[in-house]
Amino acid sequence: MARTGIDRRLRPDHVGNPPIPPQTPSGRGDAWDFVSAPRAIIRPYLAQGHPHLSVVAEIVGMSERTLQRRLAQTGSTYSDIVQEARFSIASDLMADSDLNIADIAFAAGYENTPHFSRAFKRLTGMTPREYRGGLA
Repeated sequence: MARTGIDRRLRPDHVGNPPIPPQTPSGRGDAWDFVSAPRAIIRPYLAQGHPHLSVVAEIVGMSERTLQRRLAQTGSTYSDIVQEARFSIASDLMADSDLNIADIAFAAGYENTPHFSRAFKRLTGMTPREYRGGLA
C-alpha cells in the first residue's frame, strides 16, 4: 500500500494548547457572522444590480421568510444589507482608486449619480466629493 507520509505518532502542535477561535468585531458573535454572509454574497452582483432576496436565500440555504426573520433578529433587513454592501464598495473605491464619482456610483449598483450622492450623504453626513476630499 502507498504511504501517506503522515506519521500518526506525532502530536499536532495544538494538542496541549488548542487554537483560539477568531473573534468577531464588537463581540457580536453569530449575529455578525450571519449578516456578513449575505453581504458577501451580494457584493459581486452590485454592478449589475443586486440579486433578489430569493437568490440570496437559496445560496445561504433557507427560505426567503427565514432569511428575513434571521436578519430581523440581528436588527437588520435585506435592504439594509444591500445598502451596507453598496456603501462598502463605494467607500473602498473612493479611497483606493481614481475613478470618478459616476463610475463609483455605477460600480456600487446605484442607478444614477444623484441617487448615489443622496444615499451617501444620508449615511455619512457628507457628499462623496467631500468624503473623497477628506481622504486626501
